Amino acid sequence: MSGRRSPGRRLATLRAGVGLARARWTGRRRPVVVSWAVTHRCNLRCAYCDVPDRPLADLPTPRALDLIDQMAVAGTRAVSFNGGEPLMREDIGALVDRCGRRGMAVSLSTNGVLLERHLPLLDRLSSLQLSVDGPREVHEALRGPGSWQPLPRAAAAARERGVPLVLSAVLARHNVDAVDDLVDLASAWGARLSVLPVGPVHAHSVDLEELYPPVDRMRAALARLADRAREGAPVLGSPSSFAYLAAWPDAPPIPCLAGRGLAKLSADGRLFPCAILEHRTAGSNALDRGFAAAFDALAGDPLRCGGCHCTKTLQLNRLLFDPVAALPYRVRARIPGGRAR
Repeated sequence: MSGRRSPGRRLATLRAGVGLARARWTGRRRPVVVSWAVTHRCNLRCAYCDVPDRPLADLPTPRALDLIDQMAVAGTRAVSFNGGEPLMREDIGALVDRCGRRGMAVSLSTNGVLLERHLPLLDRLSSLQLSVDGPREVHEALRGPGSWQPLPRAAAAARERGVPLVLSAVLARHNVDAVDDLVDLASAWGARLSVLPVGPVHAHSVDLEELYPPVDRMRAALARLADRAREGAPVLGSPSSFAYLAAWPDAPPIPCLAGRGLAKLSADGRLFPCAILEHRTAGSNALDRGFAAAFDALAGDPLRCGGCHCTKTLQLNRLLFDPVAALPYRVRARIPGGRAR
């Protein structure tokens, strides 16, 4: 089957963007976009991630579906399913379908290993995020033998169904010199590339110091990504976001919609402003309080954020708070003289 993204999915994505803009400009708090780790179970063991080592029971299907209904009432316009590996949930199709019936844009982040068992699911997604950390030898050094094999087929399946594809790479010591390979993969597979420097969003207990590359190599890699984006490669980012990342590992606070328009839902039903703050705040229990009340309670939980290296969230916030500087390179390329800016 081949095709293009349906008008309904495009409309749902547009509604999410409008909802975030309203939250930004009106100051009205609403959980427009929710990132949901629906399970901690995973079929891989990545070097930089300890999520599977922190076992949490999956929410039963009826409770998960009820939370989706509550999200819709509270104003959620987009849900991103992640984990763990979300395709390990046998009911993931039912969760995606419920979001779709509620008018939400749905994205899913996967390592790709199980995707061939769930190909019909692609037709109900607004986007697919595929975890790729480099060419085969680099990827499997981080994720384990055999983890590369399903990726080209997964990318082809998304392309054939017209589902926008994002390759998501965690940049660490093992692959900091492979950014050109990652960009070339994204180009070959018809995807965009999102690169996230390794950090506490991935783990509570992993020794991240062993995974951090030398500062000069990380900064050089991020600068190279900015250069490739400026040249027209499909790299997510803008002059604003790459200028911020250039200071890695420093991360000064920035204006952010975490807890105001964005939220992170954990596998056990706790709600946080974002994935990084899941490590630093108590959160609010959406099962006990109800989703809307749990989100409202985040307003009283002070953000202990020292900044943000979550590149997709960073770029989104820069677009909302500094839209001119945050215009993506691919948009600037259509403006006379824009490519060089």
